[in-house]
Amino acid sequence: MMNWSKFWKEENTAFLQVMQISTLVFAKRFDRLFKINKTHKILDYGCGPGFLVDHLASKGASISGVDINPFFLMKCRIRFKNFQFVEVSSNREEVSATLQSEFKDQQFDFIVILSIAQYLESERELEDIVRTLASYLAPNGKIIVADVICKKNSHLLDGLALLWHCLLSAKIVELIKFMRYLFYSNYRIVAKDVKLMEYSEDTMNRIATRCSLNCSTVKHLTIHPTRLSYILSKKDNAQRL
Repeated sequence: MMNWSKFWKEENTAFLQVMQISTLVFAKRFDRLFKINKTHKILDYGCGPGFLVDHLASKGASISGVDINPFFLMKCRIRFKNFQFVEVSSNREEVSATLQSEFKDQQFDFIVILSIAQYLESERELEDIVRTLASYLAPNGKIIVADVICKKNSHLLDGLALLWHCLLSAKIVELIKFMRYLFYSNYRIVAKDVKLMEYSEDTMNRIATRCSLNCSTVKHLTIHPTRLSYILSKKDNAQRL
């Protein structure tokens, strides 16, 4: 049976212009919140074809990307020749070993996990990823787990927000193509069998605590108004936002 890991490893057509618009909304808000500049070193965990990398690189930041999909990584390596891009598997132990081999003693000011949490198999899987990535944080570094589906999310409000941004960008045709993709592609098939993961604020706080991190909740960091984002930082350096 197809699962989300297999889907995202093999999918080459999902990142349409609507996804680029969505990522750009996050990128601008993330940039505004943290004032990204050339001193920052950032890891994009789940970088896809590099939409977030593109914006952050324009600010002079040094970017590394990690993804499960070799096709998207190839596109990133072609576009961003000076940055490091790493392919990982869906196996947790292999992910840890790969990151250790590729990044060794590197430290990042920001590690971004954007629109990834909902496609994981369990709370435990997200916790394992956070714990692994936390070892690559700079002393004042932060992990941003963004666009998390919560228990009280509204598909209607999230959809209307996406429509509004597409109207502003004059991308209605692209939105129609995106909706057709959601309903008539393998994405729809997988979504019928494997429900997207939802996480309460309590769940995210428990994950942070077990990983020895502090957790701050941030609203409206992504295009979806009823989804939440979380900023995780080391307990001795955490600052409430």
